[in-house]
Amino acid sequence: MIFNKKNNFEHNLDMAQAEEMLQNVFAAAGESPNTIMLDKLMLRKKVQTRSIMTAGAIGIIAMLLVLFSPLVFLVSYSRITVPEIEENYMIGDTLYVIISPDSIGTDYYSSYAKDDSGNTVAPSEIDEETRTLAFPARTGSLNIYIMNYSGKITHAIYTSLK
Repeated sequence: MIFNKKNNFEHNLDMAQAEEMLQNVFAAAGESPNTIMLDKLMLRKKVQTRSIMTAGAIGIIAMLLVLFSPLVFLVSYSRITVPEIEENYMIGDTLYVIISPDSIGTDYYSSYAKDDSGNTVAPSEIDEETRTLAFPARTGSLNIYIMNYSGKITHAIYTSLK
């Protein structure tokens, strides 16, 4: 076990002698004699101590797991990178922005754009498989904000040449 209590002394007393001494103590005190053998009492004490020690060890292990569980999240968030734009192109009145495959943790659904009037423009298409965001870009410029799960933002400005 993890916690072993070590006694610094040895028991040199025979169990039969100890049983006889216990019965003499009961007789001297005027009590009824002990009906449970002394070795059974000693065995019960050992079993109770062992279960308490096992429960304590399990409790400590569970507490350590709870205390170290935030490290799992720190490790996963440390891999998240700032979103990088790999490519962009226009088809009609739609601006397509392709995010770099090296950008880990991009939150496509929180990404948005703002037009010249300050209105928020949501992506008209989101394709996580091809890492593509599509924004309606009729005239003027768009300020595009691409988010990741750790709160980092990539800001890009696109101006229409129309």
